[in-house]
Amino acid sequence: MNPLTDVNWPPVAAAQGTHQKSLAFLHQYLPVTGARILDLPCGAGAFASAATQLEYDVHTMDIHPNEPYFAEAGKRRIGDANQPLPFEDDFFDGVCSIEGIEHLENPSQFVRELFRVLKPGGYCVLSTPNVDSYRSRHNTLWRGYHRYFRPESDTEKDSGHVHPIDLYFLMGAFKKAGFDMLELGVNSMSGRAGPSLWREFVRKYLSGLYPPRLREKVPFYGDVLIYVLSKPADETEI
Repeated sequence: MNPLTDVNWPPVAAAQGTHQKSLAFLHQYLPVTGARILDLPCGAGAFASAATQLEYDVHTMDIHPNEPYFAEAGKRRIGDANQPLPFEDDFFDGVCSIEGIEHLENPSQFVRELFRVLKPGGYCVLSTPNVDSYRSRHNTLWRGYHRYFRPESDTEKDSGHVHPIDLYFLMGAFKKAGFDMLELGVNSMSGRAGPSLWREFVRKYLSGLYPPRLREKVPFYGDVLIYVLSKPADETEI
């Protein structure tokens, strides 16, 4: 099995294509055998297991001791990412957070913690539901909530989600933490999450409403946004 191309991920994985695209980004920017990686939240370990096959030294953390667990249990920590992460400064060569930040009470603090535990010159891959997409906006217009954020009670949302996080918020959080944003991708551009004549018409209109530097970055398609970030090698330049 090649984890960069295999499509038969376990059903416990994130939205279709998210793990594969995130892992491909990580391997593109950090193709280093033995590099120490943090996967947080790790869920059932599907992403960590695939990253291990690429010969990364993968450490994981989640608030729940999910079972069955597909990765190395001895490198898993159980902890709350709403709190300071239980790792030293500058400890990891890469950090990956797949579908996690939208579950947290303080997303900005989480971004700062990822920056802290990442080595200078290291890379971060972070994904979250794409609330800027046509599909999510359409859902909000007709149902009153973003896709993947359906209210399940008067206090809970779908899948334990807390915050629908848009591109503006995260770009600001990354900049304040000290990250450089290298690339922005989506999990899939096909099917109902991809382009159509009507969606392209709407996209061209709405893009004109954004500040010029964001018009080409607002990802109108794809259900999940994937950010690739770097921590400057010399932190004195921040």
